[in-house]
Amino acid sequence: HLCTNPLYGRGCSTGFWQAHLLGQAVTEHPNDAAAQALAFDAAVREHIVPWYKASVSSDEGNRRAVARARAAAAGEELDEDPDAMRRSIFREGLSPASRTDAVVWRAFARTMNLLESPEALMAPDVAARVLAVWQDRENRPPEPPLGPSRAEMLDTLGIAEAA
Repeated sequence: HLCTNPLYGRGCSTGFWQAHLLGQAVTEHPNDAAAQALAFDAAVREHIVPWYKASVSSDEGNRRAVARARAAAAGEELDEDPDAMRRSIFREGLSPASRTDAVVWRAFARTMNLLESPEALMAPDVAARVLAVWQDRENRPPEPPLGPSRAEMLDTLGIAEAA
């Protein structure tokens, strides 16, 4: 019924979930195809559509980030980044908070495993913890790099970077 970007790894899970919702609709309305369709549609709207919308939103943000990176690499003048705050809170709030705060980690893990809706990370108790970590970002040492820089990787692979 719905699918999302395979990058997010939710296809099989949401596909099986939709099959389960369809089975429930058929069981609840065994002799009424119209009621089955309406029940299935309502269930998908409640349980699956939020994941679809979250995927679309992430994809749009990713496309804008790629376009900005290409424009910057081409030396183009960039306007203010409308996604900068969201990325900053994710990178310097949610990410470090999920490593140090059990409440944030549980909410993050439950969301990533489709046990909570995508909005669960915005619950007041979780969001407050994430924002507290984000607000203290200047007092933390910088995160260690997760790997080599692009230049180091290209050098290691023996690839000359295009000018």
